[in-house]
Amino acid sequence: MVTIKNLTDCTMTEIIKAWNDGFEGYSLNIKMTIPQFLERLVKEDLSPELSIVAFLEGQKEKRLPGMEEQESRRAIEEKALENC
Repeated sequence: MVTIKNLTDCTMTEIIKAWNDGFEGYSLNIKMTIPQFLERLVKEDLSPELSIVAFLEGQKEKRLPGMEEQESRRAIEEKALENC
């Protein structure tokens, strides 16, 4: 089951964990700390009120390989659009 939460309804710990888990395994290291994430929000003029985080229940913290990963992302995006 996918749970979609508004960024304003998440703790900073949840946000950073989701960010870091979501980008784990990329060739570039884009792991962030809370201060780095907050700085990015300000620099890029991102709106926490308009931003969402998707949590996949029962999913291990490791990313799915290859095509399965793309299909999982697509499913999360579709679910997010349904909730808008």
